Amino acid sequence: MRKILVLFLTCFIILIFTFNDKYSIEKCVYLKDNISIEYPKISGFSENIDKINDMIKNYAINNTYVMDFNKNDDKHDDKSYLKITYRAEFLNDDILSIIMTGIYNISTAAHPLNIYFTLNIDMKECKALRYSDIYDVDGTISTIQRYAEMQLSKPIYKFIFNDEKYNIKYYMEKDDFFDNGICYSAYYKKFCVLSFSISHPLGDHAEVIIPLSVLNNNLCD
Repeated sequence: MRKILVLFLTCFIILIFTFNDKYSIEKCVYLKDNISIEYPKISGFSENIDKINDMIKNYAINNTYVMDFNKNDDKHDDKSYLKITYRAEFLNDDILSIIMTGIYNISTAAHPLNIYFTLNIDMKECKALRYSDIYDVDGTISTIQRYAEMQLSKPIYKFIFNDEKYNIKYYMEKDDFFDNGICYSAYYKKFCVLSFSISHPLGDHAEVIIPLSVLNNNLCD
């Protein structure tokens, strides 16, 4: 019994020190008028933590949705609101990947807008990462198209890939823009999610999941 207790305490101590070496995430909330935004704050041992948290906060509360909402004359109406929450899907010593989702509604509008955008941060360089910073876009387009065809409905697939102007090439050239982005990437341990802006009747946005093991054949130099 004593040996079991000693083993348990030893494992517990090791676990504590292991977690002390990792980052932790806490939720912050920005409230103003009819705007409610939840965003993450990172804690841990890094000289870039303050800069990274400033970047996250700025991205969360100063994005194009917030600016457009604040400019609208009907923003104080009870039926007008902007609500955004987050999911911190991946965090290690190299990359933090955050997905922001929500609803944007103005009382005089015909319908609310479903929001989806992301922020990926290079934890060491303290800068935002675009999909095109990590992967060769031209080299992965055929892969994206293959997985999209398997996962998306025909109307959504056609909207993204068969339009003469707003085709997949157009989307990927505007990947992960801070303002008015039409294509966003997010990262998990084993796969990447690409989100494409589409028309409201089709759902406002559509996601394609691609294994990293496939994309990693086209890493940027």
